[in-house]
Amino acid sequence: MNKLALVRRVARECRMTTSGTVPATTIAQTGNLLDAVTWTDDAWNELQISNFWQWMRSRFTLSTVASTSAYAYGSCTDLTTGTAITRFREWLVNDPQDPATIYLTSAGVGTQGYVWYLPWELFRLTYRIGTVIESVPANITVDPQQNIVLGPTPNDIYTVQGGYWKSPQVMTLDADIPELPEYYHLLIVYNAMMKYAGSEAAAEIMSRALREGGPLRNQLQHDQGMRMRMARAMV
Repeated sequence: MNKLALVRRVARECRMTTSGTVPATTIAQTGNLLDAVTWTDDAWNELQISNFWQWMRSRFTLSTVASTSAYAYGSCTDLTTGTAITRFREWLVNDPQDPATIYLTSAGVGTQGYVWYLPWELFRLTYRIGTVIESVPANITVDPQQNIVLGPTPNDIYTVQGGYWKSPQVMTLDADIPELPEYYHLLIVYNAMMKYAGSEAAAEIMSRALREGGPLRNQLQHDQGMRMRMARAMV
């Protein structure tokens, strides 16, 4: 369902209308229909930030600059879209089962290896004291400003790749479609219904949203929630 279809479903389920074609648009609404749009938007945003969902996981690539160790997310390219990252929530470079990789760009991907994560405090003690000679980066971290930082500082152009979590999608157009799998779209409707029920003291609608939405929430958690992973073996 696109945004317009979601809002129409919310309006109908909350008895704002009996028609499946009201509202005609989600833009510039007023009154109860504006509430339906707002509750749908809020329900979608809150669902996205309630977990680190698999559909919000993506990968990036970064071309380093010689003598530069820190890089903001805007310097990185999303591997799916091929464009600079604009929706950023958190780096995934500390995932021991999917560590970041690096290779000398001029030498090609055949020389690719791992660049291992260090917590910022340990990284700072290792690479931010005295004089550290520029070289092939061996470690990666995230500083307090959410920049990726490499150590030692690169001495050439390297290609770094890893994972990150995207920030919530904001639907602005009628035709915008939520990024979560389509068979969970109704969960946005149920969450919006709960917002309506809380505002209007509509116990019957609240009960229905909880009763019918509960199993869908559990399935979403099982299907798209954070995965439990075994730690890497100690060497």
